[in-house]
Amino acid sequence: MATKTNFGRRAALGPMLAAVATVSMTGPAGAQPTGGDFPQTSPADSARFIAAADVAARIKAVCGAKRSADGALSPVLLQSGAYSLQIACPARLAGQAGQSQTRQLWLPIRGEATVRVISAKGGAPQDVVLSAGDAALIPAGPSYAFVPGKGAPVFLALGPLVPSPAETGSAPLVVKDIPGTTARLAASVAAQSKAKDLIHLMQAPSPPLNLEYHAAVVPGVRTHTKEGEIFFVLQGAGAMDVGGRLVNPHRDGDDLVAASSTGGTLMELKAGDIIVMAPNTAYPITRVDGKLVLLSLHLPRASVTTP
Repeated sequence: MATKTNFGRRAALGPMLAAVATVSMTGPAGAQPTGGDFPQTSPADSARFIAAADVAARIKAVCGAKRSADGALSPVLLQSGAYSLQIACPARLAGQAGQSQTRQLWLPIRGEATVRVISAKGGAPQDVVLSAGDAALIPAGPSYAFVPGKGAPVFLALGPLVPSPAETGSAPLVVKDIPGTTARLAASVAAQSKAKDLIHLMQAPSPPLNLEYHAAVVPGVRTHTKEGEIFFVLQGAGAMDVGGRLVNPHRDGDDLVAASSTGGTLMELKAGDIIVMAPNTAYPITRVDGKLVLLSLHLPRASVTTP
């Protein structure tokens, strides 16, 4: 039976990572998720969670017009091992050139901005327009600068995602209109009376960026022994049972699979929440309130640069 926990939904943020709630528990089949190069705040921590209200409060604090340079908050929204999820405010960064040393995933969540990209391989600059509902894979190598557009844009940036040599210096890979894709996926799920469907929005990341549409609970539990995973809740609501022990698991490649798990902690989910799961963590979806739409990306240990 799952234990229900509030997971710290609160308005006050406090210091840099106060908005991040952690859950301590053992991994599947009694294994301790020690983390490897995906370390957690203690050896048994298996999940990091940021509520939508805390995400909004952090964005307001970091990007707010009254923020002074001396009192600037860190743009880091979440740190888990080598991975960092940061807030970018293009209006504040206008005209400043930057360079990505590693591959990053950018998620515009508000407004619109133009990113001017200058390839490390030379050639004319490329202007890439990114709006809320898009996603962009920014390769290592090129220089870029923000040109603000509409509506006080805000991006989330996830990295480092170590690139392959072929990607270095190449153009960004952009996926447009994820809400439109979600609507088409929802129609497909309804037409085929499915409980769940998933599509790859980008094949370039290894593994790819996925869009998951859940209309109902799918039986069974799968844990990834060599990868973590990050979820952005885009639409709907539901619940996950996090960190339980798998019942009579069997191996499927690098994963462990079972019909059920026991002893987990219930995590309530709603649009705007962000969750990071450590490797060796069970997290079956146990309730879907009409629909639950997730953007997900696996976080391989092998592709992490240890800080």
